[in-house]
Amino acid sequence: MTIFDNPSNAHAAKETAANGRAHTRGAISRRNLTRGMLWAAPAVVASTAVPAFAASGDDCKPVKGPDFNQVGGWMIANPASGALQSRAGNRPVTAPETGQAWWSTENAVSPNPATIRLMSVYEATRGTDGDLNLNCGEFVMTYNVSALEATTGTTHLHPSMDIYLFSPQGEIISRQVFTTDPSGKATVMTRNNTLQTVTGQVVPFASSVNDPATGISARVPLRGEQLEEGMYQFDVVITIPTIRVNGKLDTNRQVNAIAFTPPTFSVA
Repeated sequence: MTIFDNPSNAHAAKETAANGRAHTRGAISRRNLTRGMLWAAPAVVASTAVPAFAASGDDCKPVKGPDFNQVGGWMIANPASGALQSRAGNRPVTAPETGQAWWSTENAVSPNPATIRLMSVYEATRGTDGDLNLNCGEFVMTYNVSALEATTGTTHLHPSMDIYLFSPQGEIISRQVFTTDPSGKATVMTRNNTLQTVTGQVVPFASSVNDPATGISARVPLRGEQLEEGMYQFDVVITIPTIRVNGKLDTNRQVNAIAFTPPTFSVA
């Protein structure tokens, strides 16, 4: 499984063109043009809303986010802040039953919690040129989250996962926080790099990465008449607690694993 942290725009465009997928080629090329700005700030590309008109059923098929190992599909900072015992322990895993998910499975070894950040963008247009055809009406964005309990250590620490969807204007359409802490207490790293304690949805532990029964499916309604053309940003920040005590690595503490799948946009 290939893990990339910061794929170059040129490489992504070359790789996608070589694959010969015409529609994907156009969409990813536009994503690459805006990726630098997206990474720096949530504000994306502004545009003017256009009155909707009818779309055919063929134009309104579900849109699934790219796989994590698809060059140009995601921008990944692993870690985005702090230090990890081994960043290779955080990676996409593909299971026969559940498909692909990004798993955070490594411990933080920095004095403060470490973070991993993953971001992808989806172009919405009045027509079929982009990823989302706004003429299709209401969409539902769905993704799944899962967790596994650590198998070693006497104390198991709880990661948190903060998932955003931003409008082309940089406004938060949806924010959902998940944690493995049974109390629902979640420590997250906000977008201005400050720690914040919030209430999160508790993710039950699966028996394995291939267990579909214990995951959570998150649904976000997106009404076509209220959406603008432009780039919509899906942003995930995973906050991993530190396992250092008094500046030393505490091998009796291990962090639970947490994961999410690429979003799927379906017409309601």
